[in-house]
Amino acid sequence: MSRDSAGQGAAAPADTDHVLGEEYEHEPVPMAARRSLFSMVMVWAGFPMIITGAMTGSLLVLGMGFSRALVAMIIGNLIMLAYVGALGLSATRSGMNFALIASRVFGTKGYALASGLLSTLLLGWFAVQTGITGALVASTYGLNYVAMTIVAGLLYIGITFVGVRGLHLIGLVSVPLFFVLGLFVVVHAAGTTSFEAIWNYAGNNGVATMSMGVGLTVVIALFIDAGTVTADFNRWSKTGTHS
Repeated sequence: MSRDSAGQGAAAPADTDHVLGEEYEHEPVPMAARRSLFSMVMVWAGFPMIITGAMTGSLLVLGMGFSRALVAMIIGNLIMLAYVGALGLSATRSGMNFALIASRVFGTKGYALASGLLSTLLLGWFAVQTGITGALVASTYGLNYVAMTIVAGLLYIGITFVGVRGLHLIGLVSVPLFFVLGLFVVVHAAGTTSFEAIWNYAGNNGVATMSMGVGLTVVIALFIDAGTVTADFNRWSKTGTHS
């Protein structure tokens, strides 16, 4: 192999990184490559904007009643705020992703076990999201469910090649859309019933079938797997206040 061909082969990954953006999978993110506060806000605001969150909220209200479900959501999210916030602050200070931090905390063997477990959970999350997306698109437009699920999966995988920039762009689109949709739901509900009736809604057939403990478990379980890999996002923050 000539030196020129070897040099071209070595330059290929660099060219790819230039187009898609360097993700620093195996090293801390340098300060010069960190993202702005606005970019991090868009990433974190768009990241939880998933249909399963809305579905979980509706199930909590159905099983616990509105006021008790709201309490469970607030307490559960405060617990997650402390957990995710601590992990995120550590990632901001070190610049390392989940894999690098886990390898230092658990060692080589422990890291493999922790990563394997978490990867399995996230793979299940990916399957649920693609399945729901495929079902919604297929039912709305009368298309084939399997085909739409495959298309959704390919689109989601494609975004990963863009990395944190892709998450930033998703946030720019999803946050306004969810805000408009949420505002529409609130206005629609206010026009069909009273706030007192909403607050006093007791659940399915007027009976709360879900305990506070179960409700808290559902709230925490919804995000704890993704929250555990918060280092993958917060390592891009410039300061602790940005994370």
